[in-house]
Amino acid sequence: MKMIGNIKNRLIRFLANHPHSADSVSGIGKFWLGGEDPQLVSAALVALAEQGLVECRGNGANVIFLAHDSDRLRELAHQQDTAGTRRAEILDGQDVKRRKTI
Repeated sequence: MKMIGNIKNRLIRFLANHPHSADSVSGIGKFWLGGEDPQLVSAALVALAEQGLVECRGNGANVIFLAHDSDRLRELAHQQDTAGTRRAEILDGQDVKRRKTI
Protein backbone atom coordinates (compact mmCIF):
# COMPACT_ATOMS: atom_id res chain seq x y z
CA MET A 1 0.00 0.00 0.00
CA LYS A 2 2.94 2.34 0.61
CA MET A 3 3.82 2.21 -3.10
CA ILE A 4 0.26 3.11 -4.08
CA GLY A 5 0.31 6.02 -1.62
CA ASN A 6 3.52 7.26 -3.19
CA ILE A 7 2.02 7.01 -6.67
CA LYS A 8 -1.12 8.83 -5.50
CA ASN A 9 1.03 11.67 -4.15
CA ARG A 10 2.98 11.90 -7.39
CA LEU A 11 -0.26 11.95 -9.40
CA ILE A 12 -1.66 14.70 -7.18
CA ARG A 13 1.43 16.84 -7.76
CA PHE A 14 1.44 16.12 -11.50
CA LEU A 15 -2.24 16.99 -11.96
CA ALA A 16 -1.92 20.07 -9.76
CA ASN A 17 0.78 21.31 -12.16
CA HIS A 18 -0.89 19.99 -15.34
CA PRO A 19 -4.65 20.20 -14.68
CA HIS A 20 -5.66 19.68 -18.31
CA SER A 21 -3.69 16.47 -18.81
CA ALA A 22 -5.48 13.23 -19.61
CA ASP A 23 -4.18 9.78 -20.50
CA SER A 24 -4.70 6.05 -20.17
CA VAL A 25 -3.34 4.04 -17.25
CA SER A 26 -0.40 2.83 -19.34
CA GLY A 27 0.32 6.35 -20.65
CA ILE A 28 0.19 7.81 -17.15
CA GLY A 29 2.55 5.15 -15.85
CA LYS A 30 4.95 5.57 -18.75
CA PHE A 31 4.91 9.31 -19.46
CA TRP A 32 3.73 11.03 -16.28
CA LEU A 33 5.42 8.74 -13.77
CA GLY A 34 8.47 7.50 -15.64
CA GLY A 35 7.62 3.82 -16.06
CA GLU A 36 5.53 2.85 -13.04
CA ASP A 37 3.76 -0.51 -12.98
CA PRO A 38 0.34 -0.07 -14.66
CA GLN A 39 -1.38 -2.19 -11.99
CA LEU A 40 -0.13 0.11 -9.23
CA VAL A 41 -1.02 3.19 -11.29
CA SER A 42 -4.51 1.81 -11.85
CA ALA A 43 -5.01 1.18 -8.12
CA ALA A 44 -3.83 4.71 -7.30
CA LEU A 45 -6.11 6.25 -9.94
CA VAL A 46 -9.12 4.29 -8.69
CA ALA A 47 -8.42 5.51 -5.14
CA LEU A 48 -8.15 9.12 -6.36
CA ALA A 49 -11.36 8.70 -8.36
CA GLU A 50 -13.13 7.41 -5.24
CA GLN A 51 -11.99 10.59 -3.47
CA GLY A 52 -13.42 12.70 -6.31
CA LEU A 53 -10.01 14.02 -7.36
CA VAL A 54 -9.80 12.41 -10.78
CA GLU A 55 -12.41 11.22 -13.20
CA CYS A 56 -12.50 8.36 -15.62
CA ARG A 57 -13.90 8.76 -19.14
CA GLY A 58 -14.58 6.10 -21.71
CA ASN A 59 -14.76 2.35 -21.26
CA GLY A 60 -12.76 -0.76 -21.90
CA ALA A 61 -9.44 -0.12 -23.59
CA ASN A 62 -10.40 3.51 -24.25
CA VAL A 63 -10.50 4.68 -20.61
CA ILE A 64 -8.66 7.88 -19.83
CA PHE A 65 -8.14 9.62 -16.51
CA LEU A 66 -8.05 13.37 -15.90
CA ALA A 67 -8.28 15.87 -13.05
CA HIS A 68 -11.76 16.35 -11.65
CA ASP A 69 -11.17 18.79 -8.78
CA SER A 70 -8.18 20.93 -9.78
CA ASP A 71 -8.55 23.28 -6.81
CA ARG A 72 -8.43 20.41 -4.33
CA LEU A 73 -5.49 18.82 -6.18
CA ARG A 74 -3.54 22.10 -5.92
CA GLU A 75 -4.41 22.35 -2.23
CA LEU A 76 -3.23 18.78 -1.57
CA ALA A 77 -0.03 19.31 -3.56
CA HIS A 78 0.67 22.44 -1.52
CA GLN A 79 0.10 20.46 1.70
CA GLN A 80 2.53 17.79 0.45
CA ASP A 81 5.14 20.43 -0.34
CA THR A 82 4.68 22.09 3.05
CA ALA A 83 4.89 18.75 4.88
CA GLY A 84 8.01 17.82 2.89
CA THR A 85 9.66 21.13 3.79
CA ARG A 86 8.79 20.63 7.44
CA ARG A 87 10.26 17.09 7.43
CA ALA A 88 13.41 18.36 5.76
CA GLU A 89 13.78 21.10 8.38
CA ILE A 90 13.47 18.57 11.19
CA LEU A 91 16.02 16.27 9.55
CA ASP A 92 18.41 19.18 9.07
CA GLY A 93 18.15 20.04 12.77
CA GLN A 94 16.56 23.42 12.06
CA ASP A 95 13.59 22.50 14.23
CA VAL A 96 15.88 22.02 17.23
CA LYS A 97 17.57 25.36 16.59
CA ARG A 98 14.22 27.10 16.30
CA ARG A 99 13.01 25.68 19.61
CA LYS A 100 16.14 26.84 21.42
CA THR A 101 15.62 30.44 20.25
CA ILE A 102 11.97 30.59 21.30
